[in-house]
Amino acid sequence: MFIEFSYAISPQKTYDESCFLDSQAINYTNNQLQVIEPKYNEAIPLNLLRRMGRAVRLGVGGAMEMCIKNNLQPNAIIFSSAVGGLEDCIKFLNQIYVYEEGTLTPTNFVQSTPNAIAGSLALLTKNSSYNTTHVNGANSFLDALLDAQLLMNEGKTSSCLLGCVEEISSYNYNINQLAGLYKDTFISSLDLLKTKSKGSICGEGAAMFYLSPHSQNYEAEIISFFTIQKNSSADEILEEIESMLNKENLEKNAISDLILGYNGDQETQQNYDSLSLFFENSNIYAYKHLTGEYPTSVSFALWMGIKLFKNKELPLSCIKKVSQNIREYVLIYNHYNSKEHSILLLKKGTRE
Repeated sequence: MFIEFSYAISPQKTYDESCFLDSQAINYTNNQLQVIEPKYNEAIPLNLLRRMGRAVRLGVGGAMEMCIKNNLQPNAIIFSSAVGGLEDCIKFLNQIYVYEEGTLTPTNFVQSTPNAIAGSLALLTKNSSYNTTHVNGANSFLDALLDAQLLMNEGKTSSCLLGCVEEISSYNYNINQLAGLYKDTFISSLDLLKTKSKGSICGEGAAMFYLSPHSQNYEAEIISFFTIQKNSSADEILEEIESMLNKENLEKNAISDLILGYNGDQETQQNYDSLSLFFENSNIYAYKHLTGEYPTSVSFALWMGIKLFKNKELPLSCIKKVSQNIREYVLIYNHYNSKEHSILLLKKGTRE
């Protein structure tokens, strides 16, 4: 599959590449990194924008910004989210309790379902083709990517709008905090990778990609990707990655850049450290000090890999090691809570 265009909304000003790339990364001190949203005036009609939940606004706004800017008309729309629009779902459930299952306001129900983003995009783009949403925890984004690949391999679409959205919900934040996923004390987000304690900081984001099965002008090619759904040791992860490289007839030295999901949790970074040592000649980058930790953050890593191919300058805080300048293949590895692992292999595109 080929990625022709990409777009990201994150706690950094990624929607405006000139701001993100030419200035220092934004620092947060509250352990919750919320996205910086662009203005949606041209992307979403104001009468619709007022009624949209936050997750829906992020997904629809980001996708429409990319489509309008590049004059895109996808034949299929596929979205993904680990939990969907949970904040609005909780509001609706609270109404059920308060009003004892009586007359309820329909807005939260209509706008909170996970497929509201894909459905809204279909209405705005007048698209009646393939439309679906994947909600499957941290595997959701790669599940959506697999769906797009199967659809294209079957010849059922010539282009696909693929998106991923996560929002910080106070409800699941509190649950994850009690489970020990986040740090007990407030820290500087830009110092996250230097910490020696348990847990990470919470984040959110949205990423959009315009995919096609054949292209002569593209940002990156997705060579291979897969997920692992279990507690896997560093050796097991390395074995799977080596097997993937062998199938693609690539040596480990062919991987010019490695993007790893370091999140400041010293108890879960062994797999990242092992890959860093194994790919000793590769450039190594981190990103969760910019976005925070969330289940589908690998979608941001994919966007970041594309920026590397386009020779875009990243904040210096992203760079853990630089050893070569020739950029051809990027390997992305991330896991969420050591249980859901995502691996992607990218090849440089034809468009700088």
